[in-house]
Amino acid sequence: MSKPSDDPRLEEIATSCAAMRSRMLQRTIARRFDAALRKHGVNSGQFSLLVAIGLAGKARAKDLGDGLSLSPAATTRALDVLERNGWIATPIKTGRMRVVALTGAGTRLIETAHADWRAANQDVTSRIGAIPRFDRSGEA
Repeated sequence: MSKPSDDPRLEEIATSCAAMRSRMLQRTIARRFDAALRKHGVNSGQFSLLVAIGLAGKARAKDLGDGLSLSPAATTRALDVLERNGWIATPIKTGRMRVVALTGAGTRLIETAHADWRAANQDVTSRIGAIPRFDRSGEA
């Protein structure tokens, strides 16, 4: 068995790295929202995608993925799940372009899950404070 390192650089990185700590915080926050939304049959990522689609009215899959910082593969997988559940429809699909829109069931899901989302959001923000909005460059 190897002995633990006594390199102080490793300790510094492990205890103060903003990237590492923000990744851990993001996972903790996602678990809180996932728990709140579970009874509605949706996770936090899927719910965020539904909200983005609802805001847009109709949206290209590529634009949704870009706006939510999702890879094309992750966007496709998530949209496929939403469509299988009847929460979105694909009124336009040509080649690699896909346009999606909320269905009545998707709108109802957002309406019924809203109170649970709000409770989770209030819980998270009461613990860590309001999270600033960032543009694509990461600037506050």
